[in-house]
Amino acid sequence: MNTLIRNQSELRAEIFRLQQVKFEKQIALKQHFSSPGAVISTVFGLLTGGGDSKSDDKEPKQDWVGFLSRFIIPVVLNKTLFRGSGFLMKALVGIASQKASSYVSTDTVTGIWDKAKGVLGGLLSKKEKKTAPSFKKIKKD
Repeated sequence: MNTLIRNQSELRAEIFRLQQVKFEKQIALKQHFSSPGAVISTVFGLLTGGGDSKSDDKEPKQDWVGFLSRFIIPVVLNKTLFRGSGFLMKALVGIASQKASSYVSTDTVTGIWDKAKGVLGGLLSKKEKKTAPSFKKIKKD
């Protein structure tokens, strides 16, 4: 909100108003975190991606797999592929992997797992067919 302040008395009035708003918000926060149940529900809401976020989220909501991938992907990349790189490169990898982890969810992980099982199952069944002994019936006349 842009308030046009023309003199010192209007400035003092605006400062007083902002202090009142600050005081009201402090009271509301203290009431919200007054019980352990309120604290737990707030933490659970943050972990599950719920809550009263009024921003335009273009990224899908994350579940626990996506939440864990936000920490696991940067650590794994920095410990393996970017082991000898400097601080700046590791920071860029961290930022990029944070963005990439927003697309990881339980559905994508189970989809990839099912595809891998299908490919491996197809390869294993072909090997079993090749290695299995074949018995041909011999016709006697």
